[in-house]
Amino acid sequence: MSTAPRKARCLLVFLSLLFAGNGTAQTTGYLLDGYQEQGGYGGVEMKVTGINNEIGVLAGLQGGWIFNHSLSLGAAWYTSLSTHDVNARINSVDRIGQLSLSYGGAMVKMNLASHRVVHLQPSLFFGIGQTSLTSTEIPGWEEVLFERNVVTILEPELKAELNLSRHIRVLGGLGWRLAFGLDSAHLTAAEVGGYTASLTVRFGKF
Repeated sequence: MSTAPRKARCLLVFLSLLFAGNGTAQTTGYLLDGYQEQGGYGGVEMKVTGINNEIGVLAGLQGGWIFNHSLSLGAAWYTSLSTHDVNARINSVDRIGQLSLSYGGAMVKMNLASHRVVHLQPSLFFGIGQTSLTSTEIPGWEEVLFERNVVTILEPELKAELNLSRHIRVLGGLGWRLAFGLDSAHLTAAEVGGYTASLTVRFGKF
């Protein structure tokens, strides 16, 4: 039985949570009339993630604008700190390649009940990434890049945010990285995607 309908239902539930908004009584803001309050943030993030059926580590930077203490629009960039072995055929010889991943794009977040010390923050990331395959097994080369490909990334995530101080927030979350459009002779999009468990520290005016 295909899991596509189940994944579609899960994504719809996540999107409804993302745009459900803050359940507390606040002044409503409108895009054309201007929001009551605006802020901004920058942050650093570490992710433990599944890559090519192995455990990997990603480091990232993010930043954005915050409207009415709830809706955030921003951007993020991530790169792998780990490499992962991939079976590859190079120059008609079977060799082991090392996979690395980097990606960046736009992100939308919704802070639910952000006035509480601990609250939920669903988010959705959409961007473009790059996979790189290198090898140290090719005679005469110390290391050679033998394949580089573009991949589309969609990453829903749900985090719990701790209001550590007026200008510092700490978040822990779980998500799933979905990869599409990878054209590789040695790797599939499913092997680039995988679970994520993240720890983020944000600084700014919230």
